[in-house]
Amino acid sequence: AADEAFRYAVWSPDGTRVLTLSRDPDRVLMWDVNAGEPILSMTHPKSPQGAVWSKDGSHFITWSAEGIVRLWDAEGNERVKSFPHDAEISRVEWSADETLIRSYTVNGTQWTWDAKTGRLLLRIGHTGKGERETNSWRDVSPDGQSLVTWASGYLAVRAWDEGTMLAAVRADIAAETLSAQDVFDQGDAR
Repeated sequence: AADEAFRYAVWSPDGTRVLTLSRDPDRVLMWDVNAGEPILSMTHPKSPQGAVWSKDGSHFITWSAEGIVRLWDAEGNERVKSFPHDAEISRVEWSADETLIRSYTVNGTQWTWDAKTGRLLLRIGHTGKGERETNSWRDVSPDGQSLVTWASGYLAVRAWDEGTMLAAVRADIAAETLSAQDVFDQGDAR
């Protein structure tokens, strides 16, 4: 492990473990911080790009360049679920209650998965007609029921509720709020 090329590291929530991701070989190591030794080693298909822990440290998520998010059991050294995507993943996060996994791909798409079943619940594309594909971003409402989404280099901010676009605001139309139908009619959403 001492000569591996690490590409990412993240602390466990309790500060007793660190996950490291390496490319040569492609694997995830979990380190005991006090002992300074790896306590788990997991082979990772393809090159791992990032990781995030669950709040209680019982699970973690990794993602890789080939477009797959993986959910792991941190205690049992096993992969629990895999979540396939159609593009490279730029980042992944848990929902506040950790029942959902949200992932974002470099083609501007946001994905919401049921963490327990692995079922895809919501897929929101954020590139429009003539727009370049780009990273997208989001913020969740305080009640966890609605999203606001935007993409770097894109003209619209959109509000969503359970997968239905409620409204969109375009930067090129001064402070005008458009209905979801207006946005679709203009070819700015898909």
